[in-house]
Amino acid sequence: MVNVIMEDFQQYKLFPTSVFSFRGTGVKDWDLKEYFIKESSTSSNEGNWQGRADLHKDELFFPLVDNIIKATKAATEGLKYDNNGKSYGYEITNMWGNILRKGQAHPPHTHSNNFWSGVYYITGSQKQSGIQFFDPRPQSQVLLPQKKEDNIDNGNLVSFPSAAGHGYIFPSWLVHWVPVQQDDELRISIAWNIVLRGEYGAEKDYQYARI
Repeated sequence: MVNVIMEDFQQYKLFPTSVFSFRGTGVKDWDLKEYFIKESSTSSNEGNWQGRADLHKDELFFPLVDNIIKATKAATEGLKYDNNGKSYGYEITNMWGNILRKGQAHPPHTHSNNFWSGVYYITGSQKQSGIQFFDPRPQSQVLLPQKKEDNIDNGNLVSFPSAAGHGYIFPSWLVHWVPVQQDDELRISIAWNIVLRGEYGAEKDYQYARI
């Protein structure tokens, strides 16, 4: 019998998907909560409530907008994206409120025509439904061996809690959903989309674009 000695065994994690979190500073969550409760009270829709999509233009939301832009800039630069030696422009294209009541869910979806998307929680607790992200690699589901434990390396669904005063930023193409809300308290959140204004690709390539 030949003994095989394994030396210098290493693991390389290829093509990671990054989700970023931040805590809102200077954001008056109570005022925002009252705003959404008032806005949703005039709606006859008994399902998931979603409000108008231009909240980023409302002065009440300016402190949150500042937080979002700063966090998105940090995420973009942290991933070493560079606009031909300049900073990208960060444009919020849509921003809207969501209210989820007990027994309601938000089905799996993506956010088309944007680069970054995000969510900020006005209310939230461990009892409320978090946001869950799906593994974007369909090939990884072909064979699913038994697992000793679920972890970031072998899982196909990752959940983040809906914590009041906290937000998440993620790629707009990443499929996500909110499972059925079990708590009696309203789950109030704000979602948004961002496009990076600047140059995409190398200017000498046929795929170059200025957006």
